[in-house]
Amino acid sequence: MERRDCFSFFALLADYWVDGAVRALEGAGRGTCNFYPLDEDPPGATPFEIVHATNLLRLRHYAPRGVQRSTPLLVVCALIKRPFILDLLSGRSVIENPSRQGFDIYLVDWIPPTRRDAGAGFDTYINVELTQAAGDCSGRGTPGVSALRAP
Repeated sequence: MERRDCFSFFALLADYWVDGAVRALEGAGRGTCNFYPLDEDPPGATPFEIVHATNLLRLRHYAPRGVQRSTPLLVVCALIKRPFILDLLSGRSVIENPSRQGFDIYLVDWIPPTRRDAGAGFDTYINVELTQAAGDCSGRGTPGVSALRAP
């Protein structure tokens, strides 16, 4: 190996190490203030409004774009899944298609827990938070709500 190649190798190695160290420090800095920054979620393909919000969840409402059906649809994701994956690409969105068919869609957006939520168990998430969100859906002049577990 020539001296010039050796120097080039070590320069690249140093750049790689510095880049990794910077990314690690940025991650550590984020972890001290905001573990899961919700503002970094990519924008969805379908417009929505937040109609209910607590420390543990936000309820997104997607207005129907076709002839409105009588029963709204409540979409519930797993607690560990971010809901933006259901509405990434126009024309291939799990949310957009039923909206075009006239469904009022409500999507549960679980907020990642923080230390202040340490006492919240499944009972709080399901029997309190999800029940309130479902009540908000059906309390908008409809007789009930249909629930769908998101993939």
